[in-house]
Amino acid sequence: MALAMLAKNVAVLATKLVSSSYLNTSRQKSLQKTDARTGIRLLIAEALIRLKAQLDRDTFPQWSRLSSMHGTTMKKPVSTPRLDQLYHRYLDTEESAAYIRGVSEHYLLTTLERLAGAGQHVSRRAAVLAIGFLGDYSHTPILGRALHDRDRAVRLIADNGIRNLWRRDGNQRQQEKLNVIVRLNDSQHHNEAIAAANELLEEAAWFAEVWNQRAIGHFATNRWEDAANDCHQTLELNAYHFGAAVGMGHCYLEMDDPFAALECFRRAVKLNPDLEDVRAQIDYLQRTLEGK
Repeated sequence: MALAMLAKNVAVLATKLVSSSYLNTSRQKSLQKTDARTGIRLLIAEALIRLKAQLDRDTFPQWSRLSSMHGTTMKKPVSTPRLDQLYHRYLDTEESAAYIRGVSEHYLLTTLERLAGAGQHVSRRAAVLAIGFLGDYSHTPILGRALHDRDRAVRLIADNGIRNLWRRDGNQRQQEKLNVIVRLNDSQHHNEAIAAANELLEEAAWFAEVWNQRAIGHFATNRWEDAANDCHQTLELNAYHFGAAVGMGHCYLEMDDPFAALECFRRAVKLNPDLEDVRAQIDYLQRTLEGK
């Protein structure tokens, strides 16, 4: 009977997983800010986490009743950490503001930093997600290390969060100027983006993401060498910027230097092992170069 009820719960939740309630418009819009494939993987991972959490809630009482029927006594379950509770509530409601508020009321960022690397897998997911919401550029190393976590969901959340941290350097006015540059690149106004980046770099030459955005503009306008130089400078300032390593690899391919491109792609996957497209590019280049 218990297995039948479990199967029924799985079927119901599987139907929910593919329904529009799990893929609502607001969530899709938030994912548009990240790489499409990364966003889709993150969405699927969160939906599966939600499914697992619901199964846990539905099935544990059944097993407790079965144990009572056999005359055994179940140990009193350990209370769930508040951070885990907030995280499961976020997965159910997708209300990021409530999650941020709840975490901020009960946890310091220093505590979240510790939990991101040393907690149980649910706590690590929750901590990494919270740092992505609440942290700034200085927390880049925390999420950079989380990209190598043994739990895939942690890695996906870190991949999404670290890209946001890269834009949170400098003061508010400088961040607003960066956001303008990002929008210009996204709308294919690359020359305007380059000009705006030049202006911002005059006062904030240490702002790594500005160099990266200028590299994007240079690459889109076929200035391969300028783009590669800007990618290199990005990595000098932000050693965790796997996006700049990938971009530099593509610049070298355009300049017909596959050996340099291969090294850049290898550097990228060392920073972020889940870059499957880059791994495929590495395999292709290795086979091509070995055949020469």
